[in-house]
Amino acid sequence: MQPRNGWAQVTGNEIRAPRVEVRNASGSPVKYVELGWLVSDRSGQQYMAASLPASDPELYLPPGKTAKVLQDTALRFSRGGRPVDVQRMTGFVSMVEFADGKVWVPNQEDLEGNSLRRLLAPSAEEQRLMDLYKRKGLAALVEELQKY
Repeated sequence: MQPRNGWAQVTGNEIRAPRVEVRNASGSPVKYVELGWLVSDRSGQQYMAASLPASDPELYLPPGKTAKVLQDTALRFSRGGRPVDVQRMTGFVSMVEFADGKVWVPNQEDLEGNSLRRLLAPSAEEQRLMDLYKRKGLAALVEELQKY
């Protein structure tokens, strides 16, 4: 899934109706998209702001096609109890579910080329696998991965 362009109404620390046009670059139809949002303040400091599902429960995106992913919401940002004066907002695809039920989330390689890696915590699955490795070692991790 490739984000193409986007738009949101930004006023102070509030963002309304964010939307992103996405293109399905896979060979499988997509039925669900979740978008993540990063915001930057006046000093250029970036913050992981939110991860929200697409507002259209009827989303169906065939391979190679584009769609607008709309989020009918208002987001307000604060840090340490103080409003963050949003100067910039960046959207990214944080999860995709395909029509066959398979799920994609960005891995470390997907995040490598941009600032997302330092802002996003490892997924629950990455944390589970790291914990398994720490508790039981490499052989247990390899055995677990071979189940898939």
